[in-house]
Amino acid sequence: MRNKKLLLLIISGAVLAVILFAFGASRLNKSQPEETEIILYYGDICPHCAEVEEYIIENNVKEKVNLQEKEVYHNKENLNELIKKAEICQIPAGSLTVPFLWDGKTCHADPAEIINFFNQKTSQL
Repeated sequence: MRNKKLLLLIISGAVLAVILFAFGASRLNKSQPEETEIILYYGDICPHCAEVEEYIIENNVKEKVNLQEKEVYHNKENLNELIKKAEICQIPAGSLTVPFLWDGKTCHADPAEIINFFNQKTSQL
């Protein structure tokens, strides 16, 4: 009889521990927003890229958005990465231009479209 009570106590404690762990994990996931991969591909002497960069600086976008910037004229690895992102959006390599923004799901290849994306993203904060 005593062994049954001890076993019941251990099982009850284990079930309670699992419930508390699951509840804590779900609260932790809700409190931490999911980070989105946002990458701006640019060329170092590209005038349209400079226009987007000016907007980013003037509007403190990097303080509000987790943004990576990758130069593609002199960095072949970054260029290959850009080509892979464009393929996801079904943009042929021969049609690629910079600036080019990957927001984690979608490609944006027009400077005005990129600036509009940052406008919308920062106004949601």
